[in-house]
Amino acid sequence: MRFDMAYLSAEDTKKIRTALKTNFKQFKFSVTRAHYTGVNIAILSGPVDFDASKHENYLQLNEYYPENYSNGNIFKKMIQTVDKAVANHDNSDAQIDYFDVGYYTHWSVGQWNKPFVKTSK
Repeated sequence: MRFDMAYLSAEDTKKIRTALKTNFKQFKFSVTRAHYTGVNIAILSGPVDFDASKHENYLQLNEYYPENYSNGNIFKKMIQTVDKAVANHDNSDAQIDYFDVGYYTHWSVGQWNKPFVKTSK
C-alpha cells in the first residue's frame, strides 16, 4: 500500500485562483493555501449567497452536498472548476481510517471575520 501525504503547491493554488476568477467574474474570492495540504476558498461577494444570509453572512460549505444550498448548481460548477484546474484524487477508505487525497479543499461563504457581501445580479 502506498502512503502519500496530501500536498498543494503555491503554483497549484494560483491555478485554482485564476480558474475561479476567470469562470466566475461576478464573484470575488479569497484563495489561500492551507498548511501545504489544501486550499481555503472563501466566496467574499457575489450575486448569490448560498443561504449565508441566514447565518450572519458566514457559512462553511460542504463540497460533497452542493445541492443542500440555494443555487447549489453554481457551487457545484465552482467545485468542478477547481477539480479541472488542479487534478485531485481520493483513494480514501473510511472503513480502515485511511485517507489518501491529493489535497483538501475548505469552502466558505464569507470569512469568520469578514461577512459575505451580496452584490446585485
